[in-house]
Order: sequence, then structure tokens, then C-alpha cells
Amino acid sequence: MPLKEANPRSINVQFSSSAVETPSTSYLIFYEDWCPDCRAVQDLLKRVFDREGAPLAQIVRVGEVSDWKSPQNIYRREWNLKSIPTIIRYDNGKESGKLVDNEITEESLVRFIAY
Repeated sequence: MPLKEANPRSINVQFSSSAVETPSTSYLIFYEDWCPDCRAVQDLLKRVFDREGAPLAQIVRVGEVSDWKSPQNIYRREWNLKSIPTIIRYDNGKESGKLVDNEITEESLVRFIAY
């Protein structure tokens, strides 16, 4: 399944709906191009999630640097994010795991999606 970008305005409804409709586990990847740690795992994320038979995954862009650093950032407030990149795994619409920033390696990501 191709890696898609989530619609930030309807992410809760859109992703929960997608997660429930598919029998497979689903993932949200909180990410932004200006982030060096995000760019460092970009190729890995594409290899794992942007291929035939890959689990459903959507990229959520967290905004410009100033938006992200604000304590009022919606993803900091409502998703309790502290760092990007962050990958959250969902089973039947409920959070079932998380990989954050330097935890995201090829080995850890393969284990994370194969759990």
C-alpha cells in the first residue's frame, strides 16, 4: 500500500475509520521535512511502508519549525508528542505501540511492524 499523507483537519476521524476498516495494523508517522532526524529515516520509511503489501501508514506533517516548537501545537497537545519522527501503531483504532526519534532503526522498525 502506498505511503499517503494524512489530512490534518480530519486525522482523528479519517485515520480511525481507516484503521477499523482494514484487517491489518495501521500506522501514523508524525514527520516534517525540515527535521534532520526525519530526513535521516526517510528512505527507511519508504522501503518499509511504500511497497506492495505494506501495512496502512499515513504521514502526518507537524508544521513549520515555529509551529512545532509551540506548546500549543495540536500534535504536542492532543497526541502528546515530544519528538519527531514518531510512529504510532494502531490495532482496531486503538494505540498499541510507539517508536520515537532515535528508536527508529531498520531493526526496530521491522520488529515493530512484525509484532
